[in-house]
This record gives sequence, C-alpha cells and structure tokens, in this order.
Amino acid sequence: IISLVTNHFIIHYHRMAMNSDEQEENKLKGFEDTSMIKTRKARLCKHRFFLDDEKYSYGYGRGIQVVVAFLVGLSLILVIGGLFLPSLKLQFAGVVGILIGFIDPASSEIVVSSIDIVPLVAEGADPDTKTQMGILFLQLVYIIFIAITPMLLMALYVTIFFAKLTLKEQKTLLVAAEIVFAWEALIILVVSYLGAVFQISQLASFIANSATNDFCNFAEDQLLSLGFDSSDAKCLDVIASIVPSGYIIVLGTFIFVFTSIIMFRLTHTAIEDREWLNKYKIARKAGNQEQMEQLKRKAHHPLKHKGFILGPLIRAACMKYRRRGRNNRGGSYEETNTVFTAANGGVGAGAPPPQTTTTTGIFGSKKESESSQVSNPMFPVGTTPFPDDDDDIEV
Repeated sequence: IISLVTNHFIIHYHRMAMNSDEQEENKLKGFEDTSMIKTRKARLCKHRFFLDDEKYSYGYGRGIQVVVAFLVGLSLILVIGGLFLPSLKLQFAGVVGILIGFIDPASSEIVVSSIDIVPLVAEGADPDTKTQMGILFLQLVYIIFIAITPMLLMALYVTIFFAKLTLKEQKTLLVAAEIVFAWEALIILVVSYLGAVFQISQLASFIANSATNDFCNFAEDQLLSLGFDSSDAKCLDVIASIVPSGYIIVLGTFIFVFTSIIMFRLTHTAIEDREWLNKYKIARKAGNQEQMEQLKRKAHHPLKHKGFILGPLIRAACMKYRRRGRNNRGGSYEETNTVFTAANGGVGAGAPPPQTTTTTGIFGSKKESESSQVSNPMFPVGTTPFPDDDDDIEV
C-alpha cells in the first residue's frame, strides 16, 4: 500500500515538474504561456489528429469505437459472471480427510466462487468486536479491489472515450483511471488461484508437521509401511483445482487487462495530441511562428507511432478522411473537430475574396458562400474554417 501511494505521488510531482520546465523554457524563448488551456467539449472517439495535410486527415474511425464497446462489455460480463460462478475446488485428503469423510462426507470436498470467499473469512472467528471489525475490514477491501474497481475502471474508460468532455476533464479522468487500475486486484486473484493449485498441498503439510512436532512424519512412515497410499498416509493434505466454470474469471481477467492496455494507449495518445493542438492554437493566435513550428515537430503523425503495442494499435484504429474544405486548402484540426487553415500566413492581406464553392458529400451537393461564415476569434483574420469532422468522407 505504501509503495502504491508513493508511486502516485512521484508520478504526480514528476508531471508537475515537466510542465513547469516547459513553461520556463517558453519564457526563456519568448514563447506564449500554454499552461492555461481552455477548450470546448469533444469526444476522443472522434478525435482528428494534429496534421498539416492538404487533402487528408486521420482520426479514430467507427471500427475502433465498436471494438472498444465490445471489449468493455465483454470484460464486464466475464468478470462479473466469473466472480459468482464456482471457481475453485478444495479436496481434503490424508488422515484428517478420511476422518472428515466419515463424520460429514459433504465437507471433505468444497467448491467455492470468488464471492463465496467473503463469508468464509468470518467462519470460526472469535465473536468479540475487535475481531469482527478486522474481518469486516478484510471483506470490504476484498470486495472493493476485485469487484468494484474493475467496474469503476470500465465506466471511466467509456466516459473518457465516448463522452463530450473538455481537455482538462479528460486528463483528470485519465489520471483517475490510472489510479484505479493500479489498485484493482483481479490479476492477483487469478494468480492466487494458480498458487493454490500448485502450492496449497505443500503448505498444508508444512502446517500439519509444524503443529505436531514431526508426529505426522512418524505417522506417515508407519502408514506407508502398512500399505496406505502416499496421499492417504499424510496427516493432512489439501488438493486444489480450478473447475471448468472457473476459467471464465481467468479469461475475463486477461481480456480486462488487454482492454485496459488498449484504452490507455488510445486515450493517452488522443489527449496528448489534443493538448499539442491547443498549445499550437495559442501560439498561432499570438503569431509566434517559431513556437508553432516547435509544437508541430513535437506532435506525432498517427501512422508513425513507434512501439510494439502503440504503433500497430494506432495504425489499426485510425481511418483516413478526405477533407471537404473550401478550395482544398490544408490545415490542422482544433479540439472541437473543426479544421482551420491560414491563408497567406494567417493575415488578412491578400486573402481570397468571398466566393461560392460546391462541396459534394454522401447526401449530395450543396453551395456555400465563404462570406456567410461566422467569424471565430480563435483564428486570425484570413483563415478559413472547414466543416466538422463528422462531415468528412472516409477514404
């Protein structure tokens, strides 16, 4: 627990230091302050990447939206269902197991689910208040870490990716998702099941031998000499195995982790790109060409991401869109999925006169007049906004 909390603080202050260094660098170079970014709300699932291309743009397509929804839904179904289905079978063997079989045959073998473990923790405990409070604390921690945190994490993924949020809200929810992911314990539960299968027999023998001062070793030798089977000759043996329905929680956990990897890559990449774009807007509004060029160099082309996971994932998630802007002039997307271009360096002089153009889309052709556009204070005089990304044509 101390290690996790310490890591959260270290990451937080590291990010603060990086932002502070960036602003100090901006001051030294005479760049605009980009620490206070105010954005309108946008969906990351429809994010268009920060590019200066004349005809095409790249952004998350409908395919990755369907894949994300499918993976999140499948993870929730498998995890929630797997928690309530029988998962682990414990069979008592040895002398103690034989005695239990004579006294109560049903107790010699038990099958439990992950949720069944909660009431089992309290069995045989002292009824005093201190002991019961400690057991209640363990039960709450167990339920929170294996059941509540996975559902909360999936809800955060869906909200970040599909909901209309400002950049600040998206960054805040992404940090919250990182914290929740660090504390969820589904994979620890699966590892504990595997540990029980391979190690619980040795642990039971060790406990029995330690409690009886090696009497069990002596008794085992005597029973073996009388012809007893090696498993029945032990004082106490516990055999654990995963029942067929238990593999649902194992599969659900691996799909859950796989979904988390994909979601963190998709959301972090889009949020980082959106942040670069809005910093670019600040520099553009101030007319700082050097800062604009520096920010453009920092932004990544979506198809040129490197990495074993990130590169193929972003390339598969992105679709190519043909811009339907006036005069086919190139530009870069802003955070509300609107493209802007600079005519003659973003100044009014020399800007083309108002004219009527025709754009062709999936619903036919329409004529539009540039002079009828509503001016946008975020862009310098002479810029030409493009239609929203939703009006772009998939290529």
